[in-house]
Amino acid sequence: MATGTSAAFADDSPGRSATLLPPQEKPSGAASKFSASAMPGDAPVNPLYGTDNNGDLWVYLLDGEGGLTARESAGWGWQYTRFMMQADRDADGFSESLWEITGDELYSQSADGESMLIGKGWSIYNNVVSVGNLGGAAPDDMLARDKSGVLWLYLAYNDGKVDPRVKIGAGWDVYTDLAGKGDLTGDGKNDIVAKDGSGVLWLYKGTGNAAAPYLRPVQIGTNGWNTYRLLF
Repeated sequence: MATGTSAAFADDSPGRSATLLPPQEKPSGAASKFSASAMPGDAPVNPLYGTDNNGDLWVYLLDGEGGLTARESAGWGWQYTRFMMQADRDADGFSESLWEITGDELYSQSADGESMLIGKGWSIYNNVVSVGNLGGAAPDDMLARDKSGVLWLYLAYNDGKVDPRVKIGAGWDVYTDLAGKGDLTGDGKNDIVAKDGSGVLWLYKGTGNAAAPYLRPVQIGTNGWNTYRLLF
């Protein structure tokens, strides 16, 4: 087990628990695996979490050479969770908490062990992603696509709560996957990628303006991305 402080939580709904590991420093020589903050311009380096069919939660650390360390048990009871997203609440470059949607409910899990029910009605969405800061404040924000293909933006607070949703646009049901959490173009703004039904990959470059967070899409991959079942 890696050294460092971890945060455990058990949320308001019975039967789920998890342990969040502290941020993992970008590996470099004999440097410690954990750091309290990121240097300006550093890309975030976060653990990889996964749930299996039994609902057990597992965590992998990065080994600094393009691989992962052996998995470690991090919790149980997550077999009914539909979406789980790491989130940076304080703009230090590390995702120290998470959102999770189980059934119809959105929960925020914080680094200090608190779990909070944010709201109900989330079963209307078939794709939900944490996409970094789109609104100018510190916390990561969230995009959610409903079953009619409308994309909505939820601006977040540092306690995991979110503002009422803002409509981004319609027609997003042409995409089978939305992914992205960070700057893909080097301008300091958060971008996303989207894969359409033909397997073509598109880049949506971030604007830094929450009222119109993305520019028109630019194709960055030819058809063939349907090789992949999921993008993240």
